[in-house]
Amino acid sequence: MKKLIYVSDPQCGWCYGNGENILSIYKEFENEFQFEFLSGGMWVGENAPEGGEKTSNYIQSQAPRLMSFTGVDISDAYFEMIKDPNYSLSSLEPCSAIMAVKQMAPEAVFQFSKEIQLAQFKFGKNLNELESYSPILEKMELSVSKFQALWLSEENLELCMGEFDIANKIVNGFPTLLLQDGEELSVLASGYFNLEEMTNLLKDKI
Repeated sequence: MKKLIYVSDPQCGWCYGNGENILSIYKEFENEFQFEFLSGGMWVGENAPEGGEKTSNYIQSQAPRLMSFTGVDISDAYFEMIKDPNYSLSSLEPCSAIMAVKQMAPEAVFQFSKEIQLAQFKFGKNLNELESYSPILEKMELSVSKFQALWLSEENLELCMGEFDIANKIVNGFPTLLLQDGEELSVLASGYFNLEEMTNLLKDKI
């Protein structure tokens, strides 16, 4: 069976904008393709921007185009959160959360990724804190205690870093959707994609 590989990052605004699209693709084609979700690790370690007025103002200046193009909402609560100079726009913690859910319930990864980005960008929830994930896990009927044990464990973080290495070898940006057919790997979309166009394209690829 052919495989669709989706490479995304929780801190990526365009990935947030594409969240509903890729979830729809997963739901429609989960029986026709294998699916793999890879976290990209956009901002990790020293590369993770610190919060502050400058950071918030810059992202706020870029947001109108993204919101207009994709239809998602980035709220004032998010911009207020990232004004805090002690806040880190780190990808590692939310990517590790996705990795934990991938181990707990692989079929839930696309939904979970969408939910945590919604929590961050629309409701201003800090994805470096367990409290931001608990309501999402409960809504999705996933164990909070099991998630907590996995989330920032050494083993889970190592799995995450390994996934970043794989992702960065096959893509140059986020989000990216790829099709693997045997040994051949091709890019179907680099960046936000139109749902109807992608649906029609994938029907031809089955």
